[in-house]
Amino acid sequence: MAPPPPPPHPRRAEGHGYGFPPGFDTKPWVVQFNRSPKPPLALISPFDAGRRPQHLDVPELRGGRTCVGQDGDWFLMRDEGTGWCSRVRLSGLSSSQVALPPPLQKSFNVPRPMDPGVKFSDYMVESCGDIFLIRLHHFGSPRVVVNLDACRWNPSRDDWEIVETIGGRTFFLGSKSSFAVSSATRAGTKPNCVHILMRSGYHGFVIYTVSLEDMTIRLNIVEGCNKDLEAFWFVPSRLKQGPPTEFVERKETNQKIEQGKRMNSMLPSKGLGSSNESSQWSDLHTDLVELLVPKISFIDVLHLRAVCKQWSSISSATIQHAKVFPLLMSTCPRRKDSLDFFDPVSKRKYTIILNIPDDEDCKRSQMLWYSKNGWIIVSRGRRSLYLVNPFKRSPDAVIILPLLDSYGIKGVSFSSVPGSADFLVITVQINAIGTLVTVKTWRPGDKNWTENVFNNGIPFIMACHNPVFFQGNFYCLDINGRIGVFKPDTSEWSVLEKPVAIRSGDGMLSSERIYSYLAEWNGALIAIFRADSVKQGAIKMYKLDCSQMHWSKLDGLKDAVVFWDRKSALVRPPPEEEFCNKMFLPNYAEKDGGRAPTFYCFERRQYYPSFYDHKELINALWFEPNLEDFQ
Repeated sequence: MAPPPPPPHPRRAEGHGYGFPPGFDTKPWVVQFNRSPKPPLALISPFDAGRRPQHLDVPELRGGRTCVGQDGDWFLMRDEGTGWCSRVRLSGLSSSQVALPPPLQKSFNVPRPMDPGVKFSDYMVESCGDIFLIRLHHFGSPRVVVNLDACRWNPSRDDWEIVETIGGRTFFLGSKSSFAVSSATRAGTKPNCVHILMRSGYHGFVIYTVSLEDMTIRLNIVEGCNKDLEAFWFVPSRLKQGPPTEFVERKETNQKIEQGKRMNSMLPSKGLGSSNESSQWSDLHTDLVELLVPKISFIDVLHLRAVCKQWSSISSATIQHAKVFPLLMSTCPRRKDSLDFFDPVSKRKYTIILNIPDDEDCKRSQMLWYSKNGWIIVSRGRRSLYLVNPFKRSPDAVIILPLLDSYGIKGVSFSSVPGSADFLVITVQINAIGTLVTVKTWRPGDKNWTENVFNNGIPFIMACHNPVFFQGNFYCLDINGRIGVFKPDTSEWSVLEKPVAIRSGDGMLSSERIYSYLAEWNGALIAIFRADSVKQGAIKMYKLDCSQMHWSKLDGLKDAVVFWDRKSALVRPPPEEEFCNKMFLPNYAEKDGGRAPTFYCFERRQYYPSFYDHKELINALWFEPNLEDFQ
C-alpha cells in the first residue's frame, strides 16, 4: 500500500516568531521535542543558572513528531501517525518533507545487562577542517568520567595523534550528534573545554564540562528536561563559523619535586633573605631543625633536608615523626611523566616527575588505579601496567608488570610493599550478571598473570571499587552489601553467607545509583555507600562485627577522617581535630585564587562548600607516602 500523501509543506517562518527568546542565535541550547498536549519544542539554556525551560508552539513540529536524527541546524522529524519524515531547521525555521520506506523490522530499545568496568565512549567532531576524536573513559556504576583523551586526525600519517589542547575551541558532544565552536568567546563559554550532554539515572540529563587546561570536570544538571525524552544540542550556525581563536594557557605556580632527587633550586641555599646577609641556613643547628619535623608535613620535611648539606643529615628516626596524611594525587595536564599532589591541609600543590620508561604506550592515556604504602598502580594505554613509588630514590622505584587488558576491570589491589614475602597484585573482573568471577594475580618473578575463574552460586554484582587486603585475604563488596573473599594462599574465591545484604534487592538492579566501597579501620571492615545526588540522602556507613558477621550502622567516625575517590576509600586518624568526622572528596571550589577542598560532614549531614558548585580532578586518587622510603 502506498504511503499517505505528505502533509502540506509549511511556509518558511520569518525571523524568530513563535516566542523564540532574544539572543536565541547567540548561544548554545539543549532542546527537546515534546509530545502532546505540551507545546512541541522545549528550549533549555544550560549555562544560565536558574533559567527555566521555555516551551514553544512551533507549527512545523506539531503532530506528535519524534526526532530521529540531526545534522547541524537541521533535525529529522518523524510523524508517528503517518510515518512521513520532515526536515526542520530551527535557525530561521524552514522545513521540507522527506519520504522514508517503512522499516524492515521493529527495533526494541532494550539495554544490555550492566557490565560497569572501565569502558570508553568516542565522539567525533569537525572543526575548521580538522577532525577530532574525543574519548571518554568511564568507570563504575553510576557511570562517571575518569579520564579524557583528545586526538586529531593526521592525514599525512593516516593516523590519530594525541593533542593536549583544542585551543580556543569548545566542543559540544551528545549521543546523537556533536558540534564544535571555533571561538568559545563567541558562544559565551570557556575555551579549551568539552561539554558532554549525557542521560543520568536520577537527574534526567546532565552536562559534564571537562577543562583540558587543568583536567578538571564539573557537573551541571540540565533543569527542566523530561528524562523520558531524548535531548539534543542546538548550536546556532553563526557560532560555528570563523577560524579558531588562539588560546593562551594559564601558568600555574606550583612546586616541583623530581622523583629520586631533591629540588635544591626551589629553596634558598644561603641567607635568610637577600644574598648579602651574613646568616646562613646551616648556622641553625640540626637539633633545633629536628624539633620542627613533627609539626610540618612530610613534603616540607623534604624541602627542609634540601636546604643545605648539614640539614640533609636529619635522622631517619626524626622523619618518622613527620605529619603524614593522604595527598590528592592526579595526572598532570599536558605531561605524561608527572603527577600533581594536592595537600588538603596546607592547600598547596606539588608536581613530581616520574621516571617511567618509555614504551609504545608512553604517549597514550595514563590512568591511576590504586595506591597503598607509598606505591601506586598506573596504566598507560589499555595494556601497560606499572608499579611506581614516586618518592623512592632507587632504581627499583618502577616495576613493569606483565601486559594486561584493563577493559572491564572492577578493581585492582595489592597486599603489601614490593619486596615483602606476601606481596601480591590482583585484579578482579565479574560478568554482567554476577555469576562468573575472574581474579588475576601476579607475584614478583612471574612472567605472566595467573588467571583464576570462579562460578558464583548466587549472583554477586561487585561494586566498582578496589578490594581491601584484610587479615591475609582480599575482600570485595557487592552493590547490596554482600562480601566476596579471595584467599591468596589457596587461590580460592567465595561469597560469604553472612553478613546478609544491607540493601534490599536481589542484586540485579536495573539502574545502580549508589557508590559502594570497603575500607579498613581499627581492625574492622567499614562499608561506605554514597549516592550520586544530594537529594537521595546522606552518606551511609556500616561496621562489620566479625564475631557475629553482622553489619552495624554508624552515625559517623568521631575519631577518624575518610578520604574518598572514584576507586577507593581510606579511613585514617585526622591530621588535625577539625578534620574529625568528615569525608574528603577529590573535589574543590575555587576561592580567593586557591582551592577550598570539598568535604562531607557526618555530624551535620551536608556537603561543604556545596554538593554541586565545585570542580573534580579527573583521574585522581588519595595517596599516602611511606616514610620508610626516606630512611
